[in-house]
Amino acid sequence: MKDLKILFFVIMCAVGQASFAIEVPSPVTNAFKEAFPLVADAAWSADEGYYVATFTQNEFETRVWFDAQGHWVMEQIDWQTLSEAPSAIFNAFSQGQYAQNEVQDVVQIQYPEQATLVAILVGMPNQENGYMLLYNEHGELIDSNELANFNHCLGACSMLQATTVQ
Repeated sequence: MKDLKILFFVIMCAVGQASFAIEVPSPVTNAFKEAFPLVADAAWSADEGYYVATFTQNEFETRVWFDAQGHWVMEQIDWQTLSEAPSAIFNAFSQGQYAQNEVQDVVQIQYPEQATLVAILVGMPNQENGYMLLYNEHGELIDSNELANFNHCLGACSMLQATTVQ
């Protein structure tokens, strides 16, 4: 799972630096069109062999990663607020030790043939550090990681330590 963690970090942090004027291989565009036939306005970026389609679906920013052969690698849906999370996760967070902290972002993460995960990024009062809480779809907290310099790494990049599936 460490390889998955590293892959996730590289992909998430580099998306913002990738060029958006790229040539996407036909296996990738074909796989995307098959998986998301109603999406016509995806913006494409690339990083280290992965192609990332970014688009809005159901009013949420969605990113889907493919390898160069068109194999789906990961999907991220940025819900932004806890109110969008399933009730099991909302309730678990609300009753947990981080409930008094400020929720910065809420993101659903899906990998092929693995359980859906939800990452909640929380800021700590009067600190640059924060935490990423990783929940399974049943609302069980399966991991928490402190994030140093939280204010300098918000959003998708903040997920770097949250990809271990248990």
